[in-house]
Amino acid sequence: MKNIPALDPKVLDLVTEISKEPKVEAAMAFIKDQTEVAMQEQIELCEIEAPTFHEEKRAASVAERMKQYGLTDVHIDEIGNVIGIRKGTGSGPVLAVGAHMDSVFPAGTDVKVKKEGNIYRAPGIGDNCSGLRALLQVLRAMEKEDIRTVGDIWVVGTVGEEGNGDSAAPSTSAPTTNWTALLPSTVPTSAASFTAQSALTAGV
Repeated sequence: MKNIPALDPKVLDLVTEISKEPKVEAAMAFIKDQTEVAMQEQIELCEIEAPTFHEEKRAASVAERMKQYGLTDVHIDEIGNVIGIRKGTGSGPVLAVGAHMDSVFPAGTDVKVKKEGNIYRAPGIGDNCSGLRALLQVLRAMEKEDIRTVGDIWVVGTVGEEGNGDSAAPSTSAPTTNWTALLPSTVPTSAASFTAQSALTAGV
């Protein structure tokens, strides 16, 4: 692929160092071993239709899985985003990771997944059930190997990314979650909306 910016050497060095941690190595091995489990989860989510503005059923499934995988304070906000928190051990920086739950396909679309060899076909199987699968797969691995972070991690399933949704969830003009209330006291209130928006738009 062309025009991909070079990875900052400092970032690469840090990722390389972290990847050598025994628990991280074990988590990566777990992810590899759990490929079929993760794929099944991707199929299950895909077969719950979730057109933009009507993500409720898929959101409920995502919320239940977040609870199963160790998140606390799991809730669905006023516009439908699913938010769960993986508490840190101290007062480190907050990290938000997200994947959108809605699909570009309208209500009534046949979302039954069909397997052809190693290929899975269905409307929305890739965009964005693959992102949701990855999000949940990482959670399972971190929980399995008891990987703890100093700062909290917010895990978010967002709504309204496709089409006329116009990425509603992280938009500062939308009546979204009160991110300030979720931030630890060490984060300036004035940075709350910027921090949340930047983190969410950098998600899957």
